[in-house]
Amino acid sequence: MDTVEKRYDTDFNQENILTHVEKLSENGPRSVLHKDANDKAVKYIADVLEDYGLVNADDSSKPSYLIQNYTSYDERYQEYNLDNVIAYIPSNSNNPSNEVIMFMAHLDSVPMGNGSSDDGVACSVMLEAIRYYLDQMQNGYEMQNDLLFCFVNGEEFGLYGSKAFMSDFNGFNNVTDRIKFGTNLESRGTSGTVIMFETGKNNYKTIKLFSKLNKNIFSCSIATLVYDTMPNSTDFTSFKDYYQGINMANISNGENYHTQEDNLANLGMSYLSQQADIVDNLIDGLANYDLDELYTADESAIFYTYLNVTTIIYNHTASIIFGILVILMLLANILVSIFVNKENKFKKTVLGLVTSLIALIISAVVTLACYYIFQLTGALFGSINIHILGQVTYSNIAIILGIALLSVIIVGTVSHYGKKFFHITNRDLVRSQAYIHAFLGVVLTFVIPDASYLFMFSGALLLIYELAISVFKKYMLEEYHFELLIIAIYLPVIIPVISLAIVALGLTMSYVYGLLFALTLFNVGIFLSDYLPYISFRRIKTKNTTNIEGALHLAIIPLLIFLIVSVINPSPRANLIGKQNISTLPYDDALILVKNQDEFEYRVYDMNAYIAIKEYCPDMIYDDTYYKKDASADFSVNEILTTHQENTINVIKTAESSYVYLTFTNYSDGAYFTIETNGNVQKFTLSEDYNQILIHSNCLVTYYGEACDVEYKEVLVDYTNISEGNNLIEQGLHFNLWLLDNFKLNNK
Repeated sequence: MDTVEKRYDTDFNQENILTHVEKLSENGPRSVLHKDANDKAVKYIADVLEDYGLVNADDSSKPSYLIQNYTSYDERYQEYNLDNVIAYIPSNSNNPSNEVIMFMAHLDSVPMGNGSSDDGVACSVMLEAIRYYLDQMQNGYEMQNDLLFCFVNGEEFGLYGSKAFMSDFNGFNNVTDRIKFGTNLESRGTSGTVIMFETGKNNYKTIKLFSKLNKNIFSCSIATLVYDTMPNSTDFTSFKDYYQGINMANISNGENYHTQEDNLANLGMSYLSQQADIVDNLIDGLANYDLDELYTADESAIFYTYLNVTTIIYNHTASIIFGILVILMLLANILVSIFVNKENKFKKTVLGLVTSLIALIISAVVTLACYYIFQLTGALFGSINIHILGQVTYSNIAIILGIALLSVIIVGTVSHYGKKFFHITNRDLVRSQAYIHAFLGVVLTFVIPDASYLFMFSGALLLIYELAISVFKKYMLEEYHFELLIIAIYLPVIIPVISLAIVALGLTMSYVYGLLFALTLFNVGIFLSDYLPYISFRRIKTKNTTNIEGALHLAIIPLLIFLIVSVINPSPRANLIGKQNISTLPYDDALILVKNQDEFEYRVYDMNAYIAIKEYCPDMIYDDTYYKKDASADFSVNEILTTHQENTINVIKTAESSYVYLTFTNYSDGAYFTIETNGNVQKFTLSEDYNQILIHSNCLVTYYGEACDVEYKEVLVDYTNISEGNNLIEQGLHFNLWLLDNFKLNNK
């Protein structure tokens, strides 16, 4: 995957795009909690559209835009009143198709970041695309298909904007019924190459067209499988079951994702320019394309990008044919060894398979053990919080190389002792690998066809090589080690998938990566097994070194990588290792203010937060259980404003962007409460599974039932007072500050 920080050639004006990103970011976070900044983003987009000549009207005969106002609800939240901006450019052809190409990006950000990349770049690219193609059309460029650009809101909190667009928007001559192709533009980092990671159903012709228009973008059918394992969703989720389309995002510098570090300073121009290039290619390639053609496919494609040069695409029928051919090749190998060469290699092949399986299992176990060991090492050195053990990602290139090298060492060591114990040769092990790859390819063909290419073609090539060795025995082909060449050809297929999974999921599935690396590089390990003694440090003085010595000495390299990564303190400027949770629990990098009888204390429940606080607040006083600041500081702006009386709680937030949690305890059966906001009343019944609500607007809470207790927590998502005199704002740090109190409600 190309991650070189370079600008891609595009006809879009990249300085215009960067200016839009700056303007969208200049007011700070534009989340649904930051209503003022969110409204300014909506107004800026609308003003730019008017500058480009679009009119604010429901007119499908000329470039126009509409602001879609809607109210969204969540099962645990109050209502959100939000705006989408929908821009429409009709066809200028004498033979218009009446069909629409849609681009979508979200204009909101998370509460703790400016969202320059997520999703400011995408919105800015869409604005520049509108300017550019309006100018092109005025100069004779003709489009048969209409263009639609959806700047949707509330994506970070529940895909509110895209859901409202799909369910309620009927402007521009019922445009949602005329859309034939949809592209969602996302971001999961601040730089790096763009990945096309999700498509709709029956996508065979969509993939062929997209790959033709964008040859330099990485994509693979297994990416959707990886994405489905993540607890994420995007606006593409709202329309993927209705239209053919694609979902894409950049993924590098993920530690900045959903943090205050998603800003202009960390914005990668390669990502910005590549996304502009992709959008330009899509519009130009689809402007006069018969979009109905995309819906003639009745199956999805299996596909993968090879060396960013081409994308291999085939259907499920072809996959089954490949699977059958591999089975026939496997049978041919067995028959040739028995009847042509008069050899029965069955026993040695089985022993080779046993050795291979032992190596694979050990690789998976050792990789998983290393992951936990270097997390514990990090906790011991104070670089990570012990409470997030098993959640730390460590998704970087050094760790990937370390796992790969460790897997090769394990394979080489196990291969050596397997040959010694079972009396087998390298050829038996290489043959076993051909059978394993072929078996996995065939099984995946019928179980997970989108992933079958991972082993199908490597298995086929290895079987062909084994067959050639048997048939042309006199040429001694095995001495040329063509299996290493096959692995070299195979690496560009498997390595990007492993890298993508590690970047997306981190090392929480480290055992899978260890297993995949062992499978991928097994033949390298077999070759290495004969040379392990030469790697020993003692080889300099004596020739009497052993394989285990060489393996242990070589293992120092990956173990050293793991040690260095584990003890390096994470940058406190990366929102304390890029934690993405907004405000939910104390161990989420929380800075907690306890209010008790007019005494105030900072309590830091996170080692990562302590690292940041200690660096930028040297006056902090250490305590065995928490870190405490002098209570004489002025906290007047952080006093709890909410009041309660009898069975009501009048919620008055300290700040616009804060949350209020109310947790009910000791309530009676059948108890319920209502929330009244701006005359709108919602009713909620209390239960064991539902006794906490999350409030984001001032409101009146009324309780009905026997007397109960209520714990009140207000989370100041954008707390700034701590930075006074401590340079925290300048360092770009973000903390959650909690205001706590308890209420006793009477019965009614």
